[in-house]
Amino acid sequence: MKPIWNDIDTFNINTERRSGAGFPEYREGGAEVVSLNGKWKFLYCPSVYDVPSEFYKAGANLKLFDDITVPSEWQIKGYGTPIYSNTAYPYAIESKRKFKIPYIHGDKNPTGIYVKEFTAEVKEGTNLYLLFGGINGGAGVYLNGRFVGFSADSFSETEYDVTDFVVSGINRLTVEVFQFTAASYLEDQDMWRLAGIFRDVSLVYKPKISIKDFFVRSKLSFDGEKPAALFQFDAEIESRRSPFHGGTLALKVEDREGRELLKKTYTAAPVEEGKSIKIKDYEIGGFLPRLWSHEDPYLYDVTFTLSEVVSDGNYAADIRVLDIRKHKFGFRSIEISDGIEPRILLNNKPLMICGVNRHDFHPEYGHAVPRDVAESDIKLLKANNITSLRTCHYPAARHLYELCDEYGILVMSECNLETHGLAKHVPRNSRKWLKHCNYRMENMVNSFKNHASVIFWSLGNESGNGRV
Repeated sequence: MKPIWNDIDTFNINTERRSGAGFPEYREGGAEVVSLNGKWKFLYCPSVYDVPSEFYKAGANLKLFDDITVPSEWQIKGYGTPIYSNTAYPYAIESKRKFKIPYIHGDKNPTGIYVKEFTAEVKEGTNLYLLFGGINGGAGVYLNGRFVGFSADSFSETEYDVTDFVVSGINRLTVEVFQFTAASYLEDQDMWRLAGIFRDVSLVYKPKISIKDFFVRSKLSFDGEKPAALFQFDAEIESRRSPFHGGTLALKVEDREGRELLKKTYTAAPVEEGKSIKIKDYEIGGFLPRLWSHEDPYLYDVTFTLSEVVSDGNYAADIRVLDIRKHKFGFRSIEISDGIEPRILLNNKPLMICGVNRHDFHPEYGHAVPRDVAESDIKLLKANNITSLRTCHYPAARHLYELCDEYGILVMSECNLETHGLAKHVPRNSRKWLKHCNYRMENMVNSFKNHASVIFWSLGNESGNGRV
């Protein structure tokens, strides 16, 4: 069997499709999320061949392990060598002998073993998920000695359903991080090449019948003195490990002062275990909202509430709230006008973009940029009349999009895709890269499609031409 880190066809195993629905809320308020950030045990291996054979087992000996802080990157903490090579691929990635591409030299592929013991409560009616904000580069995940999954899209969130792996009490989470994988051919960005679990790690409790995803947006009309709006949404209800007997999906949109802009309830049909249904409405109108823009980043609160109607077999019925999701939403339109000189229009007005490129990078933290540092970046942009940023050359951390919504920064969100040093060969027209490229784009769009600040999607950077 080809090693997982050297297999072009293996870039995700058991990962959940990314979602724009955010985290579930307790009915009394507060997200059902447990942070696993903090001190982890860590073993640095100079190559994949130095990894202990039974590292993943629940009782593996951690005597040789050090302590490391997560999120971080191991080069910043003194392990291995940070690499800056611009367009040239690091030596571990075969780039000279084109007939061997893709091929990773295992003896030049540093690997880090992370171990975290945490206490979990298995709650009735809930499923449990592990959410990684970003792991540089590919990572195999094990829980209590069992393989959970693998992903090799370093700057995208990765989520796993671990309901069947978690036990009540103490659990051991082990993550094997390969600095380079076959996917590294798609990550030749002009930046420092670092490795590690560099974004937040969370244990997320979700109801077995949940709002799996939603896509909210607006359609504006500028015929009158003030813009009229249609609110549009698609929502997906999933039943996992429990059937849904039917009920309602309630939608509410409120302004900053808590005044209701709209409120509507939809019938949700029963769902078999393991299936999902979609509810959508593209014609919710009759109001004149305050529009979101970089000059006036006004946000409304959108709340979806999923309830189930359970009958006692006679005439009485009990209505149970199963899932609540909230999102900050901005009414805005973005389009390209027709004409001899096409223009980008934001809310029907010509838009002048004053923007910069921004890496998620810091000299002390590497790519593990804390939220408060990202917020200081946004304040610096606003203070200097810079209205836009590009997340070069990959999706930024979740909190950056939230901050751009709040402060009013227009975002070009860029896919984690660059093949600069081999752009004449990868991906070009080779279908062996097609699913992998699509996977990265879908991860980004599905994660951040509900953010008012995102006005462009970028397919990637400096990756040549070709159908792929």
